[in-house]
Amino acid sequence: GEDNFLRYSFNLTLHSEQWNFLEKQFIEACKLKDKIQPAIYRTQDRTQKPVPQKDLSIFTNEPDTDLDLKQNREWALSALRKWEDMRSENFVIPVQIGNKEVLTDKKRKYYDRSRNDEVCVCEVNLATPAQVEEIVTVAEQDKSGWRKTSLDERNRILHKTADLFSERRGDFIGCMSAVTGKTFQEGDVEVSEGTDFCRFYPVSMKAFEALKSVSYRPKGIIWVIPPLNFPFAIPVGGVAAGLASGNRKVFLRNRFLSPVLHAINGWLYFIFEFTGFYKLFFKKIPLLAVQR
Repeated sequence: GEDNFLRYSFNLTLHSEQWNFLEKQFIEACKLKDKIQPAIYRTQDRTQKPVPQKDLSIFTNEPDTDLDLKQNREWALSALRKWEDMRSENFVIPVQIGNKEVLTDKKRKYYDRSRNDEVCVCEVNLATPAQVEEIVTVAEQDKSGWRKTSLDERNRILHKTADLFSERRGDFIGCMSAVTGKTFQEGDVEVSEGTDFCRFYPVSMKAFEALKSVSYRPKGIIWVIPPLNFPFAIPVGGVAAGLASGNRKVFLRNRFLSPVLHAINGWLYFIFEFTGFYKLFFKKIPLLAVQR
């Protein structure tokens, strides 16, 4: 810019036009020094409840955690300590069939990968092949009526999902740390990305809906099979994309990530029940490998 002194520094000579310009600029700046009030711009505080986004028509990025701030470092440590104390008797994942949550005979234990000692953090009930067929049957019935909802309604619900993800950031990071061994900073940016997906996809769908020459309709049941390296962002992104386009059921399954996916599902269930949709809307089969 013209006001930047660096652009004049290479050939600057005493009392030249450029010199006089910079001298005047410096004197004017000194006159303002007593009128300027120092302000702190990095004010993020994760210990406070996030403010929900008001304008649902514009996509706004979810901010990552600023760990240079003391209050955020304390918040991060408290989130990790909570999950250090998590034990399998307090974290049991059932098989969900419609509105039913079923405990089965065959189970899988998950050990905390962030620790050197063997601490079981979660126990997952495995679905039988017959139960999987029943889940698919329930999914096909679409008793939630999701495919008939308007884009505005889907946008509202997915933004509510994003708000609750933002509130539970610490729990998702702690869960990822325990189940996959992810560091805090790696988990933090994933929660931001997954939260962004819940807002980005429905807002993006409005551009397609506005096209007069294009029409779309839901495909039906969407399966999301996430990898181990992105246990939050990829499954949430797959789910959000499917829901934003009106697909009525989404399945999550991965033998390594069940506790993380269960945590994600739990908040999705809460949101859809809160907004009046049936729990039947959203399904999960906890493990890639069902009982044989």
